[in-house]
Amino acid sequence: MDKKDAKQIIDKVVKRFPNLKNVANVKILFDERKVDAAATNGKTLFLNSKYMDNLNEEEKVTIFAFCLTQASLKHNERMKGKDIELWQLASNAVIVELLKKDGLKFPKECITFDEAKDKTIDEVYEMLTGLNKSIGEIGKEVIENHSIAGLMVEEDERDR
Repeated sequence: MDKKDAKQIIDKVVKRFPNLKNVANVKILFDERKVDAAATNGKTLFLNSKYMDNLNEEEKVTIFAFCLTQASLKHNERMKGKDIELWQLASNAVIVELLKKDGLKFPKECITFDEAKDKTIDEVYEMLTGLNKSIGEIGKEVIENHSIAGLMVEEDERDR
């Protein structure tokens, strides 16, 4: 994948989601050392070209839509003063659910959890911080079960 390919995919995303046009003029930077897949700071789209080359066209559109949605929701600005890792997990989960509702297909390794459905990023963030668990414990539960229910049960049982 090169910058020309990336621009073409951004054009496809904007055609499907016109509301993302306001963030579509991001700078594109390829850096395999800094990102495993793709990320954005709102102004730059950081891409791992090796990862992107292994995706089909539909998955590439999905990953770009994900990053542009993060930029549109001012993800980086809104995380100030919060636990960055928990905010990132909450944001990712909610945006994945939103885009899945719009019919986009994510690569199988994308992290999701059921409790993020129909919630805002702030609601999921509060849910995660309320668990009083490390990001490692939460991440393990999410990866293994696509749910945080097991961690929530432990909290409930301790309260008894």
